[in-house]
Amino acid sequence: DYTSDFHDLQLKKKRPVGKDSWEFEVLTNNPERYVTLSWEGLPKILKRCRLVDNTTGEVIKVNKQQSYSFTMGDTSRSFTWQKRK
Repeated sequence: DYTSDFHDLQLKKKRPVGKDSWEFEVLTNNPERYVTLSWEGLPKILKRCRLVDNTTGEVIKVNKQQSYSFTMGDTSRSFTWQKRK
């Protein structure tokens, strides 16, 4: 199955303000499932963003790679997408 989700940046006077983060969870009924998260966006936005795998602590520089793959290992796995100034 595939799904998409979108998160608006926090805006003030039509300009992004400070940091913004978005926590999300990937769910499955099969802990052995291999999952790939992928993203796209403007390079000037992506260079200020990163993805944190809250299970492993790994930080993915989303401007350097367009996807992140992993084996679930459990029925849920949480992530945080972070944007800095």
